[in-house]
Amino acid sequence: MKKYLIRVLSLLLSAVFLAGCSFGPGAGEMPDGNGIRIDKNGKLTQLIVEDFSQSYYNAEELKGQIEQKIAEVGGSGDEAKIRLKDYTLSEDKNLRVTIEYDTAGLYADFNQRELFCGTVAEAVAAGYVLPEMKTPEDTALSPETLSGMGDAKIVVFEEAMQVITPTEIKGIGTDLVLAAPNKAVKPEEDESIGFVIY
Repeated sequence: MKKYLIRVLSLLLSAVFLAGCSFGPGAGEMPDGNGIRIDKNGKLTQLIVEDFSQSYYNAEELKGQIEQKIAEVGGSGDEAKIRLKDYTLSEDKNLRVTIEYDTAGLYADFNQRELFCGTVAEAVAAGYVLPEMKTPEDTALSPETLSGMGDAKIVVFEEAMQVITPTEIKGIGTDLVLAAPNKAVKPEEDESIGFVIY
């Protein structure tokens, strides 16, 4: 049973869904699938939604494992940098987990998945190569335009998920879908890296 719980924990932690503070367009908006939401101060809220209907799943044991990992990675008490905000198992056996992170680095450490939040210039300095990108109007962003966006914010991520930003999105990788002015979706879990500029 422990093997199954570890597997479920891995699935839950690799999926992401975001909830968080009020900000910008769609303030208070929640993703309608697994994803993250970034607030204007750079904090992230993750919402994970997972089917938990198998009889061998133990919700309380999984919650304890999540709380233990949160304490190991983000500390505990008033100094905690990662917080479990909600853990709800519905009657129809859907598990919803909401976790807040003070930084993208904490999210990456906790989930063992790539996530970078910063400026475009910081992303380039960190070694990220910007892919072909498009505007919200679905036109190509030229290399010249991208090079002039150094102070704009960017999210770089590897998971198939929704990303909600605190302001309107200015550009997304061509493999992403713009679902709302401040929501982009990476629909496929593959080797590609998602890029969202806002």
